[in-house]
Amino acid sequence: MKEIGEGLPVFPRGGCLTSAWAALRSLTVLAPAYRRLQGKASVKVDVGPPLQLVIFRRDLRVEDNPALISALEAGPALGLYVLDDNADGRPLGEAARWWLHHALMDLRLELADLGVPLVLRKGSELDEVMDVAGCARVRDVHWNRRCTAAGALADGPLSRELERRGLRCRTFESGYLRKPGEVRTKSGGLFRVFTPFYRAMNRLGDPPRPLAAPPARLAPAAPAIPLSSEALRDLKLLPPSQSRRSGLSEAWAPASQSAKFVLSAFLESRIDEYHERRDRPDLDGVSRMSPYLAFGQISARQVWHAVKLRCGQDGPGRGMSAFLRQLVWRDFCANLLLQAPDLAERPFRKDYSRFPWRRDDALLEAWQNGATGYPLIDAGMRQLAVTGWMHNRVRMAVGSFLTKHLLLPWRAGERWFWDRLVDADPAQNPANWQWVAGCGADAVPYFRIFNPILQGQRFDPEGIYRRRWLPGSTGYGPGEAGVAPIVDHRQARARALGMYKEFREAR
Repeated sequence: MKEIGEGLPVFPRGGCLTSAWAALRSLTVLAPAYRRLQGKASVKVDVGPPLQLVIFRRDLRVEDNPALISALEAGPALGLYVLDDNADGRPLGEAARWWLHHALMDLRLELADLGVPLVLRKGSELDEVMDVAGCARVRDVHWNRRCTAAGALADGPLSRELERRGLRCRTFESGYLRKPGEVRTKSGGLFRVFTPFYRAMNRLGDPPRPLAAPPARLAPAAPAIPLSSEALRDLKLLPPSQSRRSGLSEAWAPASQSAKFVLSAFLESRIDEYHERRDRPDLDGVSRMSPYLAFGQISARQVWHAVKLRCGQDGPGRGMSAFLRQLVWRDFCANLLLQAPDLAERPFRKDYSRFPWRRDDALLEAWQNGATGYPLIDAGMRQLAVTGWMHNRVRMAVGSFLTKHLLLPWRAGERWFWDRLVDADPAQNPANWQWVAGCGADAVPYFRIFNPILQGQRFDPEGIYRRRWLPGSTGYGPGEAGVAPIVDHRQARARALGMYKEFREAR
């Protein structure tokens, strides 16, 4: 089996990330072949031998994709992506839809090298799968299972209907290091606290090795007849605002090759200092792998084993260990979603359903627009608005500000992030919001309230991050970016501590 580290483009230490990023954008967005694939090109498959159908969801890759590999091992294959707003319980947000547009464009190119056409449809996934399976004379249907309750629930009727029509269903796990629910407590239950979960994961050893993509020359090509497919532009995934598109395009190159490129750069130049630099929004210290993982353009197993290959026989250092821990946190969130399918709507700690959150549309709008008067909070929200992403340390600060300083409901923040993040994930987004609000599993203690002034001064001491997103700002004090603060920090902190304490004592 091909090692995952082979074939990754490598940055020299200290290489120019800006030039590499420009090259990636040119490769994935501006290439003529890419532009042609946005049109309604005819998708053709054979009426002769039965085909293998692969349903793609959040697994938009050819490497380490067990459903795709299973299909190709069985014969000529056809790919299908259905844009179904109800498939995972709620539609994708604006930034994620932009990412999906380019990820589908990239996937179609990669599948073409394997002789696998990709059909695009929109509507009910069940209806579209049945239509394609009937028109293309499909024999087997392959897919990787989803972690959301709505997705798992939808797969039941899909399997039954396919089997009723005499088609075989072949399903696999591919989204996480280990299957959600596999890691159990000694009593057989699911973990609610991260540290014991992390230790249990480590006792299991490394996750399975990733599967290599089948070589293009060995992939069976599907013979051709017309089969209707939506034009990518007709899925209407791109934001209407040109400035919004430009900001996202400047920040990201949503392609699987880009994922490997970005990972390689991180492993070569930044992972050894990850434990020291990951909290610094002013430094280039994090991996930026989250959107690629969210859409499955690279798998968690690929990332894990690439890190292990990089560390060699000496074992992972502190930076590598800290990064691998974040991959385990991602699995932990999926296990929380398994325990609480309504994680995005209701607190994991059920008693917090009675917490007296405030309702104030003006305060919420000020937070959303980066107009709170606290430079760290406003810089983070403006970074989110432009790039569809926010540094994790700043995410914690803005989440704490919304739920503690303003006492506004965590659900309002979770929904805003769901719409604005390119890496919006159905497990991590609600789990992280509940963590910072104090109502989730393994939640931050209620009395921990991030000080937006000290957080900025500590983690951006030279003001590089602040000036990038708030030009003209003079410091991290309230109002030092020209906007009057909407709350007084000391008073807001005291109010939050009092309300949380009173609530806990009344339970």
